[in-house]
Amino acid sequence: MSILLMLLAATSNAPDGFGVRKRVDYVATLTASFHQADTNKDGVIDLAEATEAARKSFHLPTLSTDDEAKFRSAIRYAFDQIDTNKDGRQSLDETLRIPLAHFDCLDANHDGEIPQVEAEANIDRCEAAARATR
Repeated sequence: MSILLMLLAATSNAPDGFGVRKRVDYVATLTASFHQADTNKDGVIDLAEATEAARKSFHLPTLSTDDEAKFRSAIRYAFDQIDTNKDGRQSLDETLRIPLAHFDCLDANHDGEIPQVEAEANIDRCEAAARATR
């Protein structure tokens, strides 16, 4: 399963893990996750908050020194991709930008909903577009 489909399925309330994904629900879920990660409640996520949120999200055990370094490097890379103004902090707008661009790409008929069949029909095109913008 592609990373885009996994992200959509992970935020779905459907019993099968996907169902029909609505943009409004996706925004609400992502926004709630942002506010949960913003542990000091200053309205932005710094690298330490992003690292801790990822650790909780992935249910990571204690890692070896090498694995911890790889984990932190991966989080730093993802953080830098999201932090478009390069101020060392992620705003909610920055945090929503990439996931919503992916959602909008998968939602080919632009009705604000993505049933699994629509996601599967558009996933290759959207993943290619995402790779082209990196």
